Amino acid sequence: MIRKCVNTIKYGTAKARAIVLLSLLFGIGTVGAIVCAIVFRQILFIFAAVACVFVVITLAQTLVIQGGVVEDAKNAETQDTKRSKRTKPQDADKKVDHMKPPVFAKRKNEKEASNVEEEHNRHKRKKQQKKDADEGGQESQDREERMEEQSIVALTQETVTTYDRKKVKKTLHKFKVRREHRMIFVDRSEKLKANQTPAYIWVEKKDFHLLLIEQEPRHITIPLYQIKNITYLKKQPANEDIDYAAYKGSSVLADMFRPYLPDYAHSTVVDDLSAYKNLYGIGNDIYVTNRSASALFDLLGVEFQVDDRVTMSNKVNIYFKEAYKSNILLRDNVIDANGYADRISKTLDNLAHSTISYAEFKDTLNLMIRNKLITQEFASYYMGVRDDLTR
Repeated sequence: MIRKCVNTIKYGTAKARAIVLLSLLFGIGTVGAIVCAIVFRQILFIFAAVACVFVVITLAQTLVIQGGVVEDAKNAETQDTKRSKRTKPQDADKKVDHMKPPVFAKRKNEKEASNVEEEHNRHKRKKQQKKDADEGGQESQDREERMEEQSIVALTQETVTTYDRKKVKKTLHKFKVRREHRMIFVDRSEKLKANQTPAYIWVEKKDFHLLLIEQEPRHITIPLYQIKNITYLKKQPANEDIDYAAYKGSSVLADMFRPYLPDYAHSTVVDDLSAYKNLYGIGNDIYVTNRSASALFDLLGVEFQVDDRVTMSNKVNIYFKEAYKSNILLRDNVIDANGYADRISKTLDNLAHSTISYAEFKDTLNLMIRNKLITQEFASYYMGVRDDLTR
């Protein structure tokens, strides 16, 4: 009984809650009157207790308490009428079988009916929300694709000439390009839909910034932690006559970015006119020309990763592999002779101070000489360094 009263106060109508609270109040009054009658021995308190009991009984009879939901008779009748009006039009067109008695589904209580209807409404709301979300997501995706399609148009010869010095300066100011920026050519990027596009790059705080110079410049930001290394793509097919044609004429933009055009290699096979270019990549998608790679190494300072038969071989040690990668950078004009000397000196110094055996140390130097990675003078100098360390 107490649980039902508590549920009525929580979930019942305002009228039901008021009646229950009055019943509880008069119930407490009854107990108080009885206690006072005993203590003070006054008959008036007995009459007061009887009156309170009568009021409590009268209030209790006005309600029907079932499963914690309280409704008066008039309210219940009104709800039944409303439900019958809602269900009547739905069943009006149905054919009735007069050979069978009508079946009425009796609900256990009004709370169950309310829960079923609420659950049904909640299910409908969820379906509608999901539908709206799907439509909104699809609309957003379509909008992004349209924006992407509008913004990936590369510069042509005509539009290259529209970039005069004033427009270039205004673009750099608009996107807050830092003074320590570098200039590159993005040869290709499938994700960015960029193809042979000039760009400005710089590092600020923890982000790598890429400003693609297109008909409408695009500013791309990549967190530095996502750039683990610089990769290498060797012998990518090229066409010298068609590639970067818009930047081979005379214009402000072409003159600025011409030093970053790729170098081409040609097939050594007779009658094979194929041309190739070597590319350097970040993020497994953005590939720049070999003349642009030095800017990436200077700004990012990450490892140079080469995956070929030499670097994947178990027949040579890591020191030979590092010298081999440095030689790639030298041949691709990513570093000059001084830069190569610095890198190879560091590699040989690490080799001399390593814990490998003297025989392997000597074999590594000889292998580097045979592959023209170092000269005999370099080998002799670091043989002396190793000898001094072993004494």
